Amino acid sequence: MNKKLFPYIVSLFLFISMISNLACIAMQSDRDQKRSASFIITVDEWVLEFHVSFPWVWIAGSVVDIDTVFRVREVGKGGLTIYSLRVSTGEIDVSKYVGMFSRVGEEKSITLSLPTIDPRYLFDNKSSTLIDLYIYIGGYVESYKGREFFTRNFTVRAIPVNILPSVVRLSLSVDKYDAIYIIDVQASNNYPNPLHNVYLMMYVNSSLYTSVFYRIMSPFNITSTRFPLPTDKQGVYIITAVINYTTSEGFVGYSIASTKIYVKGVPRIILQINTSVTYVFKPVRLYGSANPVQGLKLILETSIDGIDWNRVEEISTDNEGRFSYVWIPNTSGTHLFRVRNIESELLRESLSNIVAVSVEKVKPSISFELDKEAVEVGRQVKIRVAIEPKMKTPVTILYISPKEYSWRTYTNVTTDSSGFAETIFIPTTPGEYKLKAIVKETSELYSAESSIKTLRVEETTQLQQTTIPQKPREEHAPQFFVQEYRNYVVIALIIVAAVFSSLLYFKRR
Repeated sequence: MNKKLFPYIVSLFLFISMISNLACIAMQSDRDQKRSASFIITVDEWVLEFHVSFPWVWIAGSVVDIDTVFRVREVGKGGLTIYSLRVSTGEIDVSKYVGMFSRVGEEKSITLSLPTIDPRYLFDNKSSTLIDLYIYIGGYVESYKGREFFTRNFTVRAIPVNILPSVVRLSLSVDKYDAIYIIDVQASNNYPNPLHNVYLMMYVNSSLYTSVFYRIMSPFNITSTRFPLPTDKQGVYIITAVINYTTSEGFVGYSIASTKIYVKGVPRIILQINTSVTYVFKPVRLYGSANPVQGLKLILETSIDGIDWNRVEEISTDNEGRFSYVWIPNTSGTHLFRVRNIESELLRESLSNIVAVSVEKVKPSISFELDKEAVEVGRQVKIRVAIEPKMKTPVTILYISPKEYSWRTYTNVTTDSSGFAETIFIPTTPGEYKLKAIVKETSELYSAESSIKTLRVEETTQLQQTTIPQKPREEHAPQFFVQEYRNYVVIALIIVAAVFSSLLYFKRR
């Protein structure tokens, strides 16, 4: 090496080292600065101060300590308990139990360690980004009236997150063998010089799982390391690989990679029914339990043949893992039921046992009424039909005319959802009519008929007919008598003339 250039090279390395140290100092200064926010929580007569603080600038891949303080300003009736304090960035959240409060000035401090790991950071070309911090508080006030639950949500927006460049490219891949996951970590040195003091750390849900010391990583070298991860419980496992290194020039850097493993469980669902035999339109209660318990979304399905299943309703379990549904049958036959859960990131699809209910037809009751018992020919009679159970169904109106002996169909009507229908009957012949209503057998109902009603129909009266006034018959009697007498005389003369002509004819012969 040229001795004249040596001082310049040393000066260059010293300058780079100084710049690196200044950057580290500036970064540390940013991280040491705190950002805080305060909120007021009011529940009934309770008033609490809630303070939260955290570093002003976050580093992608680091773990940020979220410091919180609850302080009682005013005390209400009963005792106040905060059972959940949860902070989240939208991708990862952590929570803790806070405790009970009973007096003014009481204070509780809680620190939550929140990993700032998000896979999108690894593929983001930007050097920084902004995220929001979501805070969820759940608790209850307990008094002689019982527990009154409450929730409060707060948001701290626009938190800067620095994404540091790295000369090491880190990647994770996961393979599964039975209940064991194999984590393959690949680290590639994209730097033309070797890296020293290379230290790989593996975290599972923010806890150190294992570590490997490589000492030196050659230029453009790719190192692969495999870790077994047995899992015996369902849940989300956040796997984070962090590699620290020192360049030949003395710069310190690191690289982060993360992935998620969803270990799915299989829920156990039990379905029961309150009866095995029922009737059409009579409610049936389906109920059961599921584990895991709270908020499990379920689909209730039904089938006739056990092969084709149709969705009935989506239901959810309550806080104790129980569920129920009231089903009203509208067709007869044997109906099968089962429940399945909706597959999610943490649960596989699972089916319950199958229960069966036999649904029998109903014998309906028909009420048949006429608004009149006697009318004249051509007058309208209103017919009212009511059916139990109340439902929409076709009803046939039959009648027998006077001097007939067989039933004829007058019309067909359909009851509404309340089981009611009306129509008009117009008789055309005087006499006695008989009327009734019948319901034919369907998949829901047996056939049935109403009682017979009798309608008396009279001839239309002439009192209201319009006639031309005439004079009394007595005024025309003389003229009528003379005219009638003249007719008799003419007839007699004709007869006499005929007789005379006949005698004259025979005398001449």
